[in-house]
Amino acid sequence: MGAIYWKPQFEWIVDRIFVLNDIRYHQFITRELKTKGPTNLEAKDRTLMSTLTLMDVDYVFEARIVCNPAESLNTSNGHGTPGDRAFSYRQEALRRMNKGNQFRQPFFGKSGMTAHWELVTPADKVTPKPINQDIGEMLYDLRPVDIRRDKFEPIFFEAKLVNGVLEVPWYLHRTLLPHKFEARARYHEAA
Repeated sequence: MGAIYWKPQFEWIVDRIFVLNDIRYHQFITRELKTKGPTNLEAKDRTLMSTLTLMDVDYVFEARIVCNPAESLNTSNGHGTPGDRAFSYRQEALRRMNKGNQFRQPFFGKSGMTAHWELVTPADKVTPKPINQDIGEMLYDLRPVDIRRDKFEPIFFEAKLVNGVLEVPWYLHRTLLPHKFEARARYHEAA
């Protein structure tokens, strides 16, 4: 959702994901460069990479905006509460989504796997596929360890589909958000 609307003062929090299509996989092999930077593109500079992806995905994300408490109180007029700021960001996000605006093309996994989106309102009927499946460990996000050195630590959770709905554990948000907001503030202070 950050590809559609993003501000450094808030984070999008995904609470649940509704799976609307059956789960199908596709595997393909690509030739990738082994190193970054200048190369003469000889065969030794390339490697084969096998990728397993999902096909024909159709998801509905139920998400909300959570403001950085420190940023929320620093409004231009000196007033405001985190709730007021989240409401105004939500309204702006809805305006942008209704027009189909985005900052950049959203994607799943790799930039070449673009995602096309549309706004789904509570009035729209969403019927997830009745899939019950233990997915296993799923990447939730990256926790900033040292943002100046691009060091991050992956955070995983045990994902499970129940009647086509994946619930994202609430404790992950509470654990990660303070680290993200703190790292963002340190990064902007150093810049």
